[in-house]
Amino acid sequence: MTVERIDALAMTELETWAKDRGMGGVDRSRLPATGVWVPYVACVFFYHTASAVTYVDSLIANPKARPRDVHRAVVELTEHSVKVNKDRLLVFYSMNKGVCAILDRVVGPPSGRGASVYLKGT
Repeated sequence: MTVERIDALAMTELETWAKDRGMGGVDRSRLPATGVWVPYVACVFFYHTASAVTYVDSLIANPKARPRDVHRAVVELTEHSVKVNKDRLLVFYSMNKGVCAILDRVVGPPSGRGASVYLKGT
């Protein structure tokens, strides 16, 4: 699996995923230009702040993709997030148990007892 930058074609695909999940449309004006995806499987966006903090958010998976492929894509996207933002403090948030299990392995334990916020970096 390869991680690629999200372009206009990818955004069209992501809008289909959101509609298929009953999320309605995607407000492109609220998404940063720093999104990546594993084509046709899953995507994530990086919200960079003026400080050295990046929020990793808006993980969306293709509802028609095989669960095993989604799992593998989320691992790839998480590892990629850590690699390309190595000089920044990364903040991951998820309430999905499967995603949290991946974050536990790739990023480390959550920041507090019962929390679903994961911190990685300086």
